[in-house]
Amino acid sequence: MYPGRNRSNDKLKNLEILNLDWDHIIIIPDTLGNLTNLTEINLDQNKIRSIPIALNKLVHLSYFNLHGNQIKEIDPKLDLSITSQSNRWSGLVLRGNSFNQLLDSLD
Repeated sequence: MYPGRNRSNDKLKNLEILNLDWDHIIIIPDTLGNLTNLTEINLDQNKIRSIPIALNKLVHLSYFNLHGNQIKEIDPKLDLSITSQSNRWSGLVLRGNSFNQLLDSLD
């Protein structure tokens, strides 16, 4: 085991804002759901095709920008609900994608 490895993982667990726009990202890894302190994610203008269900664990997420990617559909198991008790997903940006259909979960 490397001495500095745990310290860097601990720092990522405290990450609140992630900005990776224009980085040619194709896949959002499921492990992003482990960064439970995230409040904002900007993945604008990448090549992402799907949103992993693991992001359901991001209960503090209030802004999620996926503008200008290649998303065609959203898995209905992904909880995009907005409740009055939370700002969760209130800043969800999906324009500029190629949706085949809009799901009831986005209403």
